[in-house]
Amino acid sequence: MKKPTLMQITSVAVAEVDARRRLRPVSEAGVESLLASIAETQVMKDAIHVRKLKDGKLVLIAGAHRLEAAKRLGWEEIEAKVWTDVTDDWAQLMEIDDNLAGAEMNALDTAVFLAERQRLGWRLRRNGGRRRRSPRPGSPICPARSAV
Repeated sequence: MKKPTLMQITSVAVAEVDARRRLRPVSEAGVESLLASIAETQVMKDAIHVRKLKDGKLVLIAGAHRLEAAKRLGWEEIEAKVWTDVTDDWAQLMEIDDNLAGAEMNALDTAVFLAERQRLGWRLRRNGGRRRRSPRPGSPICPARSAV
């Protein structure tokens, strides 16, 4: 298995990012909070993460609320970290870790994300994605540890 590679940090067309396959829907409260922050600071703090498929299509990995806020603001482009050589499992781990590390989630969402993360971790290790060293908390493969 090739290691996922950060190809570039660039602006991508908002309309070209496919955000259909998500573990949880975008929350209105989350988008409204981002819109208020952007209105006050005139900046979207973090880039979205997308994977570039072999056919050139861009698929959202992390940042569904940021992408939705950009759509509502009428932005044509959004800053993105573009990844290549990404498997479906790795992309889903990134989505899970992004949400566990930064999103306000209820107890049920948190439990679902943690269970799915554990399932994917087992599958990745079983399919040759073994890690030689333990990852640092906060890395894309290991979320920051917190009391649950």
